[in-house]
Amino acid sequence: MSVEKAKQLFQSSQVALQSGDLQVALDRAKRGLDCCDASEGEVHAALLDLQACVETEIKKLERSKAAARASYTQLKAIAVNNPVAKHFAETHVRPSLRLQLDESMDDVGPHSKVGGQPVVPKDFVWPKREDGRPLTFLCQINLAEVYDFPFTNKFLPKAGILSFFYDVEEEPSGLDAGDRHGWCVYYFAQQLKVTHCEKSEGETIPCYQVHFVEESSYPDAVSKEAEKLDRRECAEYDRFMDGCYEKMPYHRLFGHPQLVLNDFFEECEIASRGLELQAVLDDPYLAKDISSACKKWMLLLQLDSDERVQFRWGDGGSIYFCIEEEALKHHDFSNVWLIMQCT
Repeated sequence: MSVEKAKQLFQSSQVALQSGDLQVALDRAKRGLDCCDASEGEVHAALLDLQACVETEIKKLERSKAAARASYTQLKAIAVNNPVAKHFAETHVRPSLRLQLDESMDDVGPHSKVGGQPVVPKDFVWPKREDGRPLTFLCQINLAEVYDFPFTNKFLPKAGILSFFYDVEEEPSGLDAGDRHGWCVYYFAQQLKVTHCEKSEGETIPCYQVHFVEESSYPDAVSKEAEKLDRRECAEYDRFMDGCYEKMPYHRLFGHPQLVLNDFFEECEIASRGLELQAVLDDPYLAKDISSACKKWMLLLQLDSDERVQFRWGDGGSIYFCIEEEALKHHDFSNVWLIMQCT
């Protein structure tokens, strides 16, 4: 054990607390406690007090956020006056988790984060395109951090790591079957021993810790679901959508996607089958089959353009990792399909 290291972590935790980086402050206080025990007297006691102080501040912040979300919910409830539009919103609501980025942190450990270096098994082989270009690590989700949300444990394992990679150089759109190797998602089960990757490939993204906020999501006004609304109902629903969410960017786990262009689940089905769009348009029976089969797809993760972490998808666009619901239930992430949309 190192008392000096504990003192350094105590000081850096205080600095993080004063600057409002609460998760960083808590992480460093806990690491300081790992470096010493009760026999160290003042240092150990000071770290315990600091940890308690940080946890109190975090609880205050969460209560404030909860109050703000409750206010948003009330505003949503009164925003839709048209009964058909209101019923549509209530019928199609889906829970989701917004990824909130905290200030830059030490890039260590298996916590959920955007950017930095991933944690990987010892024999991990970095994903690459067919020409040998490496993909870039975007983010990792520590599944233990999201399992307590009721709707996530319906699909996700209780523990483990989900890691997301993408070709940020070419930014494949996912509209062509040949794009298949432009992204990948890895699931590292709990029993696999993962360690901090000392040497990554691809571009390096600034590291931000992630915490999750539950948020109701609704079909986008240009989604397939919204086609059921007539012009007046759609206008009312569109007004509801304008004030529906907290501010961008919409980094989201599960739920409805916020679309930049059009509904894309048919495109997932077409491209993942290796088909061309024109072939589907020319064959009514195939088109009907695609229209039915696309309903099995759902959003896994949406990542918006975000200058903080150098996410620049086209001109202010978004990327959507999509998965078949049955595959998700079996924890099979081998056929995740990605769509990139931008204006």
